[in-house]
Amino acid sequence: MDQLTKVFTYESAEVRTVMAGGEPWFVAKDVCAVLGIANNRDALGRLDEDEKGVASTDTLGGVQSLQTVNESGLYSLILGSRKPEARAFKRWITHEVIPSIRKTGMYATDALLDDPDLLLKTVTRLAEERRGRLEAEAQVAAQAPKVEAFDTFIDADGTMTVDQVAKLLGMKPKVLRDTLRARKLIRQDGLPYQRYTPRYFEVIPYVSPGGVARPYSRVTTEGIAYIERMLAGSVVPDNVITFEPRRPSSITLNLNLNA
Repeated sequence: MDQLTKVFTYESAEVRTVMAGGEPWFVAKDVCAVLGIANNRDALGRLDEDEKGVASTDTLGGVQSLQTVNESGLYSLILGSRKPEARAFKRWITHEVIPSIRKTGMYATDALLDDPDLLLKTVTRLAEERRGRLEAEAQVAAQAPKVEAFDTFIDADGTMTVDQVAKLLGMKPKVLRDTLRARKLIRQDGLPYQRYTPRYFEVIPYVSPGGVARPYSRVTTEGIAYIERMLAGSVVPDNVITFEPRRPSSITLNLNLNA
């Protein structure tokens, strides 16, 4: 269990952080409050296990455990937020908070300089932290195209077309549509099954230049995160059922040949 290390303030709201293994983690309760996510437990339940952790903090009542999320989990929570400010919060995290966390300085006190063993331990720790920072920075760099694509495709109402989601995830649109049909998330006509609306999909009316009105599907931010986890194999659509073949029953016929 890691101790909280730094507190940041975003528009008067506190966001507590902790460094674990050279990677920044964020207190889930603080993040959900900023993003307007009321049900923290439900939001965290949709994350992968490696995106969640636990940190501790000292309070008047003793040590308190707090649920935390790493950068990947943080971005999943941002994707799941319908709050318009989610994009600004994401920019604040990536441009201010994370760079600040990764800046490591060392103040060499007399006690440190007079104790070679302590100095060696400190230098070793800083080297480990630097290696961890480099690994974390590489992870952020790998995720940067995805975050940039999200900003490019996301509509003002927080939805995307299925084709835009495919581009965001680096897939061909036809492959994603066929996958969603095979997993029974959308029908052959491209519209979602009712069980997945309005949480994951929204049906929007569209009027063609010729005046013909027809509905079409848009994917919500929560739906984008759900599809990504589904493709990664961490979730199974609700309607996927495994059927066991039923053996035919044995029937005995009594024939009266003398009738």
